[in-house]
Amino acid sequence: MKDKPAYRKLEKRLAHLRQELHRLRRSRLSDEANFRLAVEYANEAIVATREGRFVYVNPKAVQISGYSRRTLIRRPFIQFIHPDDRRKVMDRQVQRSAPGAPAEPYLLRLIDRHGRIKWLENHSVLVDWDARPAVLSFLTDVTMRQQIQDRIHTLSQQLIRAQENERQKISRYLHDNVAQDLSSLLIAGKTLFDDAPGIPDAVRQKMARLSAVLHRCINAVRDLAYDLRPPVMEQLGLVPALYQYCEEFARQSGIRADFSPAGMDNLNLETEIEINLYRLVQEALNNIRTHAGASHVSVKLIASSPNLILRIEDNGRGFDVEEQLQKSAETRRMGLGGMVERVSLLKGKLTIESRQNRGTKIFAEVPVRKRKTTG
Repeated sequence: MKDKPAYRKLEKRLAHLRQELHRLRRSRLSDEANFRLAVEYANEAIVATREGRFVYVNPKAVQISGYSRRTLIRRPFIQFIHPDDRRKVMDRQVQRSAPGAPAEPYLLRLIDRHGRIKWLENHSVLVDWDARPAVLSFLTDVTMRQQIQDRIHTLSQQLIRAQENERQKISRYLHDNVAQDLSSLLIAGKTLFDDAPGIPDAVRQKMARLSAVLHRCINAVRDLAYDLRPPVMEQLGLVPALYQYCEEFARQSGIRADFSPAGMDNLNLETEIEINLYRLVQEALNNIRTHAGASHVSVKLIASSPNLILRIEDNGRGFDVEEQLQKSAETRRMGLGGMVERVSLLKGKLTIESRQNRGTKIFAEVPVRKRKTTG
């Protein structure tokens, strides 16, 4: 019977293990109950999807969508997504279904039971749901935030249009009125003493100095009018205006500026496209002159149906793009933010790449819109 103590020891060990197993089961059930309770009362929509269908939706998802839980579970989830976002959502679902895939959040639009659009920010992870893989998504309703951003975006674009209209009015007034009046004064001053040979030389010299001042004023007014709205663009189009601007930029800054168009012959663009692309080049080159420390900049404008492609590259010191965009937003200065708004106004997309001491590349792509002809 010498094995009896060992047997009793094993019995005690087994009883302890059974108690521990029972405790773990209760703990797991308690954790699951707490998890489900947290999910059920969460202030954001939480859904689990598998093979294109919901396998779970919490009450918040029901509230946001306006559909019953039964309706949501019975129908493919893609039917509730805005048509323009369905491809994106399906692609993200496929990505999430792969183990180890990055879980970057993204925005999507849901159409609720009343036909209203709801903006949702989606954070998704791959989980085991009922012993099978599923995508668990946490959906935050950001509709109000998105509406505010859309309103700001709309106001920014309206501001850009208003600025261009005012620039055009001021430019024409300076060129057609102020500059012309000053030119008339200059001519009158130069011919004032033509019929008075007895005027002293001192008076004539004083008049000559006044004429020189008037001449500088005329040049300054015309330069200002040109900066506000280059007349060559209205007369000859975007390409000659950019040729002229790049030449003038190189002369004033000492930075070599090469401009090369391709496929732009006989392309009669809408005025809004021309002026905004011109402003993009203007803003980019001003930034290069002020901040980049570059010795060379290349500007290329390419018509590649159905889009126009604008590329601006320099060999300067580069910068942190995200930081500068943030600063532009915080200080309410146009800068890079204004460039983004202008491209958005043209229904295009803008990409800015920059590396320290490796220069900056600006890539804008906008749809071609031709000027409507009358007659």
